[in-house]
Amino acid sequence: MIWAKSTDADVIVFSETWLSKSVFDKDICISGYNVYHTDRVKKCVAIYVAIYVKTKFPVSVAKSETICKQLEFLALNIEVSKGLSITVIGCYRPPSALSDAFSSLMNLTSLLYSEMILIGDLSWCWLKSVSDDLKMFCNSMNLTKLINSPTRTNLKCPEKSTLIDLILTNVPRKYSVVGVFCNDLSDHCAVVAVRNSKVPKTNPCFFHKRNLKCFNEQAFFHDLFYFDWSEIELIPDVETAWIIFHDAFPQIVNKHAPFRRFRVKGRDNPWFSSELSCIIHNRNLAWAKARKSCSDADCLIFRQLRNKCSFLLRKAKSEYLMSVTTDILNDPRKFCKAIKSMSGNSNVN
Repeated sequence: MIWAKSTDADVIVFSETWLSKSVFDKDICISGYNVYHTDRVKKCVAIYVAIYVKTKFPVSVAKSETICKQLEFLALNIEVSKGLSITVIGCYRPPSALSDAFSSLMNLTSLLYSEMILIGDLSWCWLKSVSDDLKMFCNSMNLTKLINSPTRTNLKCPEKSTLIDLILTNVPRKYSVVGVFCNDLSDHCAVVAVRNSKVPKTNPCFFHKRNLKCFNEQAFFHDLFYFDWSEIELIPDVETAWIIFHDAFPQIVNKHAPFRRFRVKGRDNPWFSSELSCIIHNRNLAWAKARKSCSDADCLIFRQLRNKCSFLLRKAKSEYLMSVTTDILNDPRKFCKAIKSMSGNSNVN
């Protein structure tokens, strides 16, 4: 749960959960996520593969298979955005798996034809020659390995480090950022990939405030002065007088400063500040004035504000990245959140 909340990852795959039959979905649920896991088989004691997906994404189970003494396989079709669906596969192959596990994995993945990404502990070390079967499988399925660093390190004997936690995909060009991070929960490193994709548009926020753009102070005071307030003075009951005043005064205010509905974007960027908002507003006003007047002086002012705005935006993003770079290198839980806030990408763990 801590990892999910701190990284804000869209998809989290666990390949060796060791969940027993006594554990129910309500016991492992995470707020904001739906959990999917492989089907239990009577002969199998535990569930190994579980995938958490944010509730905002429509998900359908493409394939769920548990083959005892071979592997566990779970494939989900996730609709990231309109027209973009990704098949996320969680797979676990125990070290004692039978030799038929490779054939079973090929048969299961051959039924999936869309864009896919396979994540899990396959107990096949890519760095050793004994992993030829895995490489042949990737070649036949047109899958490319995204992780290149060992995921199970041996500090005393680095040459014995293994790469068994893999991320495989048939569209490697669409994944811009990958990472391998140590964690305190397992001797396996956590692997992360960030896919380039447009962020689904969030619903805008609406609020109402008075429009003072055409407010005329003299006209407002004129209407207040010539309004017949004598009726209120003649009323002995305070409550009744207040009701009449409460009805009359807003009518005058609404005439000169009516309420207007404003819309703001629902996206939240941690690097954005009130200073940037002000300079963008001034730039837009200068652009509207220059376009209306077609004056060289107004165009020069607009260009100066435009260049200043672009400089401050780049500076704000750069300073934000510099402020989190050290934390990212030491804390993988902040990795996805920082990258996502800068580029608007979807991430898969």
